[in-house]
Amino acid sequence: MCEKYQLTAKNVLAFGNENNDVAMLQWAGVGVAMWNAPADVKTIADLVTYDNDHDGIANVIEQMFLS
Repeated sequence: MCEKYQLTAKNVLAFGNENNDVAMLQWAGVGVAMWNAPADVKTIADLVTYDNDHDGIANVIEQMFLS
């Protein structure tokens, strides 16, 4: 998608909650770990938000883009 829309990593907001998401979170301009992620995932993330059951993604989008 980045190539199609001519975006670089710094323009990407990525969310993850497992160890397989670490590379993506590190690559993205802003990597966000969900609250239920393992501690090592939270450590590398730029931000930590609520889990999926508590609107974590919506919370970050509201804070970053709608407020």
